[in-house]
Amino acid sequence: MRRLVSVALFLTVAFASDAFAWGPAGHETVCRIAVLELANVPGAQERIDALAALYRDPDGNPVDGFAKGCNFPDFARLQVDKPSKPKWAKEFKQFNQWHFLNVSRETYAISPSDCKEDCVLKGIAYHTKGLTKPGLSENQHAQALLFLGHWLGDIHQPLHISFASDRGGNSVLVTKDSFYERFPPLPGEEEKPVNLHSVWDGRIIGKMRGPIPADQFVVQFAKELQSAITDEERARWLAAAPLDWAQESYDIATSRDVDYCEWKLDANGEACTAEPQERKLTEAYQNEFDDIVKQRLQQAGVRLAAQLRKALGL
Repeated sequence: MRRLVSVALFLTVAFASDAFAWGPAGHETVCRIAVLELANVPGAQERIDALAALYRDPDGNPVDGFAKGCNFPDFARLQVDKPSKPKWAKEFKQFNQWHFLNVSRETYAISPSDCKEDCVLKGIAYHTKGLTKPGLSENQHAQALLFLGHWLGDIHQPLHISFASDRGGNSVLVTKDSFYERFPPLPGEEEKPVNLHSVWDGRIIGKMRGPIPADQFVVQFAKELQSAITDEERARWLAAAPLDWAQESYDIATSRDVDYCEWKLDANGEACTAEPQERKLTEAYQNEFDDIVKQRLQQAGVRLAAQLRKALGL
């Protein structure tokens, strides 16, 4: 029970920090959309629920279903990064770099070589195979389910396909008087400034949510997003491959209005250069990008459903 409480606390406060993608609401929304996409596939939801129910973390605790379990990889990563990390944390260290993909600032088109077999593309391939790979335990198959759901969320978060030098926008600070207010500091900690990565992780979604309780919001949000997807959109999104998904995110992240970087000529040609000043993001920023965030969640959910259907033979 102690671990379950700690996981719940993590989901409540961890995203005041700067280490993760989408935040709990975003990752859960992606995985809920995927399940809704499979509603008319006989036995699909039951198969996914049964597989998620098999998972036990290194302390023997279950996750609270597939959708919430899609957040477990970030909880595990948090343990890996702790100075006083538990002994079992080393099991997940191999996945640390799989939450994102870093490229050079001169990059226009992302290539497989950018991954170096250690990025989110690797995670998607690895855990897609892990869903049914012979020789793995039931627990490993179940773990692959949760991690695959998580990777599909990560690759669709634009600032997870970005640059190492500013840690995907974690070093790009937002002014205190911006539209996105700071989280209250945890006991014993100082107030932390908002950064551009955290805006895309959860602040944009948080502004959509307003005062609605998180669990209630996510269930309804996923239903609304999934029901709004057209057959034409679904077909177009499913025609793309994981490398294309990464390119989509990168194109968004490096677009002018996101205010992450600016394309300029330098000694090596054109590059999306870092801008030193803090960003003041107004309500207009929210109005411009909330539909983009919704679409990225929809695309991730549709593509996750297709990955699961193919890998599990649904």
